[in-house]
Amino acid sequence: MGADRERKNGDGGAEMKAGKAVIHGAYQALSLQKLDGRTRQARALRQIEAELATSLGGEPSPQQVLIIQRASVKAIRCALAEVAILAGTASDRLSEDWLRWSRELRADLLALGLERRTRTVTDLKSYVEEHYGE
Repeated sequence: MGADRERKNGDGGAEMKAGKAVIHGAYQALSLQKLDGRTRQARALRQIEAELATSLGGEPSPQQVLIIQRASVKAIRCALAEVAILAGTASDRLSEDWLRWSRELRADLLALGLERRTRTVTDLKSYVEEHYGE
């Protein structure tokens, strides 16, 4: 049994490789592979990612990009869970998931740094002097 063997996912749908993360339940729509870019969740996901990248000065490192992507998904999941919690329709499992996602989101944000960073912009005179020696 290698890691490349294929199996059906839980709802009898598409084939997937064993060993890859499977997102199921109420949040299956938030799987990045299946997320329709036109949905509210996808637009919110892109907006959160852009805002986090901007808060890091607009040029996050590859490591920061990975954290930003994961933090954005967790933020959307938390928001969706909060709607159910406030409506009184959340299961105990969803409440536990929300608490875990909230903690993980906090850890991701701490890893990125909570302070806003500004991008250093070189004025034209300094740029010309630096590149053309004038």
